[in-house]
Amino acid sequence: MKKTKIICTIGPASSSPKVIEELAEAGMDIIRLNLSHGDYASREKVIAQVRALSKKLDRPIGVMVDLQGPKIRVGELKRPITLKKGETIILTHKPGELEPTKYTIIPVQEDLRASLRKDDPILINDGKIRIKVERVQGLKVWCSVINGGEVSTHKGMNLPQSKIRLPIMSPKDEADLRFGLEHDADFIALSFVRQPQDILNLRKLIEKYNPDKYEQPWVIAKIEKPEAVQNFSKILQLADAVMVARGDLGVEIPASEVPLVQKKIIEECLHAAKPSIVATQMLDSMVDSPTPSRAEVSDVATAVVDHADCVMLSQETATGKYPVQSTRMMAKIVEQTEQSPYDDLPHGYLADQRDSRAAAVADSAHELSKNMDAKAIVGVTVSGFTARMISHQRPQNAEIIMMTQSPKVYRQLSLVWGVRAYIIPRSKTLEDLIRNAIVLAKRRKLVKKGDKIVVVTGQPVGLRENMNLVEVQTV
Repeated sequence: MKKTKIICTIGPASSSPKVIEELAEAGMDIIRLNLSHGDYASREKVIAQVRALSKKLDRPIGVMVDLQGPKIRVGELKRPITLKKGETIILTHKPGELEPTKYTIIPVQEDLRASLRKDDPILINDGKIRIKVERVQGLKVWCSVINGGEVSTHKGMNLPQSKIRLPIMSPKDEADLRFGLEHDADFIALSFVRQPQDILNLRKLIEKYNPDKYEQPWVIAKIEKPEAVQNFSKILQLADAVMVARGDLGVEIPASEVPLVQKKIIEECLHAAKPSIVATQMLDSMVDSPTPSRAEVSDVATAVVDHADCVMLSQETATGKYPVQSTRMMAKIVEQTEQSPYDDLPHGYLADQRDSRAAAVADSAHELSKNMDAKAIVGVTVSGFTARMISHQRPQNAEIIMMTQSPKVYRQLSLVWGVRAYIIPRSKTLEDLIRNAIVLAKRRKLVKKGDKIVVVTGQPVGLRENMNLVEVQTV
């Protein structure tokens, strides 16, 4: 069973109940809903399908709502337009007010005129298309095409040399956030984070809009701006998890820097015991091909070796021809890489046992599991903290089995490396808690009589981030 988790973006190619179930059987742990596209009615159906499927398969499948953020996008096009090298085109935020012309008009969602200067580059669709500003005239931004390609509705645009300051949350983002909260989303991903305050602002809105009956979602900071790379350590302190969104990141900073930034982010997340996600173009050729390139296989394997918690499929499963095959291929690469020694953490790598009581307990649990040849590390978690602390030790031979009383936390643990999560009844005493956890593990055939397990929990029972007890038991 693989330990690195897989996120699949759901779109036209994968929104049917049949395909969603096939994705789950192929290795999907979390669905991602990119709210830059689609409508609420179709997203609502997908969430209901996933909740029902999770019950049917008797395992958690998380739901991630991805907010568009201050992303500049192409507006509505009746059909895709092919731009040719050397062609002159017009960008405008008000296409309906322009007179007919022989030049190709590309609508954009934002008014960019004040931000653009002559010779500023504009990149479209993750940099695949490059145009250059020639002049701004009235409602028109005249541009020349440097690298051509096909442009379609809502494709992303990057202005790496232009000073653009848009609010981190637009009215659409607030509406999308409320939709996600009303449907009990497990994760909210915030795009184009630039500074720690962006995370704080999102948390305030979550406090404002989250229904009282639901626990709060985990906040995922998407790192895709140079400012976010510079401010990463402070952003990490405030986020619950981090996504290395390499599509926009690789356009906003030199592409040659992305691999090292990716490694640095994963390493900091590992030390902080916060999940990391590597995303964008991981198996991009499988959008149109049933097999990936060898470089893409190495890319997925590298993320596993670097200790990412999760790898993500975007276009491959949203609009590609082979969504299930892509997921199955990713799971196969993950599993085979995990069977190698290359993703093992060296002994003493974290060296954090003196940082806190929880870190000392997690380190002790890991060492005990190795020394006692334990079958599993069994923990009980209120918020997911205990699970994250054990997971970041990256135990290789012992399963991480985490029990929780919260259905929301149960689903959120679908993001955490190596964790197998289960719902446990409420317990009043520590003895009842441990006994119930072992009974459930035996009933699920996760452990058997005579197996040694390392039990991790906290006393008093039921407190958040109260990890203070570790012991070895024989089942």
